[in-house]
Amino acid sequence: MTIWMIYQEADAKKNEWYIKEHQELGKAMGLDIQLKLVENLEIGVKEGNLIISEHKKILEPPKAAIVRTIWPLLSEHLEALGTRVFNPASIAYLCNDKARTYREILKLNIKVISTEFVKKENLLKKLAIETKPCIVKSVDGHGGSEVFLITTEDDQAVLTQILSLKANDFVIQPYIKGRKQDLRVYVLGKKILGCILRTANQGFKSNFSLGGTVCEYQLTLKEHEMVQRIVNAYPFDLVGVDFLVTEEGELVFNEIEDVVGARMLYQCTNVNLVKEYLSYIKHELKL
Repeated sequence: MTIWMIYQEADAKKNEWYIKEHQELGKAMGLDIQLKLVENLEIGVKEGNLIISEHKKILEPPKAAIVRTIWPLLSEHLEALGTRVFNPASIAYLCNDKARTYREILKLNIKVISTEFVKKENLLKKLAIETKPCIVKSVDGHGGSEVFLITTEDDQAVLTQILSLKANDFVIQPYIKGRKQDLRVYVLGKKILGCILRTANQGFKSNFSLGGTVCEYQLTLKEHEMVQRIVNAYPFDLVGVDFLVTEEGELVFNEIEDVVGARMLYQCTNVNLVKEYLSYIKHELKL
């Protein structure tokens, strides 16, 4: 069976090993994993029909697609064409809007950091009256790249950087000093695959891609129950559920990544994420 693996070109170059691992393991499992670049695809309507094309050549939509780019509309379009998308469009929309995610997680009676939802045109006005230090995030940022610490009223360099972003919606949160740690929980379907504790070496961001250190972590029974509540509530395929760690060691929900990285899990555990994921996909497709 042919399965598309969809990336932005720049991300595909960074994740060359990961893509090849899918292709090689997939071949052994009877899966033909084909790389497709977002820049080469066109989606839309033509002569009354939904279409997907590559370099303007209309394609037969695949039976399944692993979407490794943040474009929920693409996932939704593929689903409308009959493709089974991993993760589904509903999860892509949820995970790539932090405001929407916080509202949903609150329904599960899980602690979420105090958050104000703000449109870009009102951001400076809101920040002027906000207690400092505080955190500003774009609602659709990924990998810690659009997360900013505002420490004073005159943080002009940071404000200029924030306002230069393409994002139109933001969240403002109080700065939780904590232990400068967060926890990534890898989830496959309804199963918790593993947990990685990330610690910031400098600054306030603990992301591995930004220089944080990482180690494996074992959830307590209470923490496991909390994570499982999230897992049971949504049709995840493969996601990372992230929590901040307070000074007291308490986990506070932070966000969910649907285009989740694998480097930390491979570095710190014996979990073969690609093998697990492809086995899961075969099971989902009833192959």
